[in-house]
Amino acid sequence: MDRKDHPDAQPGPTGSREPFSRSISRIIRPVRALKLRTDPGLAQEDTLEQEERFTREPLTEQPELTDEQAEEAYWKVLSKKMRTVLQSVIGYSELIEEDLLAGDRENPLRDLAKIRVASHILLELAREVELQVEAEHQKRRLVERLAALKQLPLDEPGDPNQVHKVFLEHLNATLTGRHTMHIMDVATLKPLASLTNRSQGHSSALFSRLITASVQQQRPCQDDITSRSSGLAVPVITHGSCPVVIVMSAPREVALTDQDVGIAVAFASQLSSILVAAQEQHALKRKTTYDALTGLLNRGAFFERARRTCSQKGLKAAFMLDIDHFKRVNDVHGHAAGDAVLREIARRLRATLRGHDEVGRYGGEEFALCVHDMVLLDARELAERLRLCVSASPIEISPGQSIPVALSIGLAVGPEFSADALLARADRALYDAKREGRNRVMTA
Repeated sequence: MDRKDHPDAQPGPTGSREPFSRSISRIIRPVRALKLRTDPGLAQEDTLEQEERFTREPLTEQPELTDEQAEEAYWKVLSKKMRTVLQSVIGYSELIEEDLLAGDRENPLRDLAKIRVASHILLELAREVELQVEAEHQKRRLVERLAALKQLPLDEPGDPNQVHKVFLEHLNATLTGRHTMHIMDVATLKPLASLTNRSQGHSSALFSRLITASVQQQRPCQDDITSRSSGLAVPVITHGSCPVVIVMSAPREVALTDQDVGIAVAFASQLSSILVAAQEQHALKRKTTYDALTGLLNRGAFFERARRTCSQKGLKAAFMLDIDHFKRVNDVHGHAAGDAVLREIARRLRATLRGHDEVGRYGGEEFALCVHDMVLLDARELAERLRLCVSASPIEISPGQSIPVALSIGLAVGPEFSADALLARADRALYDAKREGRNRVMTA
């Protein structure tokens, strides 16, 4: 092999390669957090470092190539570089062999030096492959965790902040650092969930400046928490507002990189989606559970809860309530006045009942209530209080205009093995109250 035919004798550096986090950056965009100065005031803009403002751009980049095309192109370039360097090593090895056979000792030494350079380049490329593979693993772990967060149940009973706790566990496992993490309620500055490193516990008051800045700027903010630790606050923005903030602190030696901040921002975006979905689910559940006009349980939800309570604890009493002469209210004053009467009566009933008692709108102008922990004497007393809470004072149907309204109540006392049977007895007692002259309580 002639020297003029062998590959470039000086392979040279591998050139300006993309960062090792190239693939992960297609999912996580590194974010530079706003670093606060030590001045205590935050009201003026000049108390903040003059860095580019954080914008809520999509976290995924929008390259000209698709992710699959970019991935394929990247590995092709890397493979080509490695083949070029290997060809250089093979070429110089052949030259060394030819020179040694020809008795030349000078050229082989120079060629060995070039092989040594090429070997270092190969090692560097191999290291890039290792780092890239690790980045791919990190990307896969991150995608799996973000996907797992989407599957969190939003309607399970129990601790309402369980979603927040699970969220912090996923974030901490992704960053794999010695971080203390909180999800802070912006209104109260109290943690809704915490993941505390024993050596890094901090009072929530220390984070108030960071939280205030991140909410005002609607971007991640960093600041020193103590002389030995630094903190990061990332706002969770839903529908233009910021109800909660992710707050992290770590020892100075565990510095949070822009990549770490980008991961926290990605998780904050996912938490925002979770909170929005939970709000929508809660609104839908409320719509299918509660009466839109009065805010009381609708008929279906009331029967479901009454039957469940009956099967679990047994029912002791049932009340059926009906507004006297309600049709006259609608005919004389209009349906808007009738709606106002229904809303006000529902409000008065809720104010009179115990905290755990739930009354339902049975239909039209009728209401129903079932209880599981009440003796006959107390049930009669409660029925009379319910009647008086309505009839004791007139109800305002428009500014300056009020009308008197009264209730007839039927009461049935158990024990009863069927909620439907107990309510049917109360309903018969209600008709007795109507027949006896209305505005009274009758017991079955």
